[in-house]
Amino acid sequence: MKITIDRDECVAVQSFCERCFGTLVLHPMGVERPCILALEDDQSEDLTVTLRSEGQEETLVITEGQRELIARDGWTAFVHFNPRFYRA
Repeated sequence: MKITIDRDECVAVQSFCERCFGTLVLHPMGVERPCILALEDDQSEDLTVTLRSEGQEETLVITEGQRELIARDGWTAFVHFNPRFYRA
């Protein structure tokens, strides 16, 4: 599954974004949010997530075994930029 997320499309604070992302990682076909720009079933067991936020972009390839860890810890622990907590 390939998913493209643009956090700039959502005004939620970071803590809500992390919880929403955790749900998405565990149940990719069960979440619909305005920040999800594209969702493509590529028949892969891995989840490829491209995250965009504040002019930054990073792609995470998440294996089945990593999903619970990433859902629990949140996406900010795995990218190389620091998004703002509050959004205006």
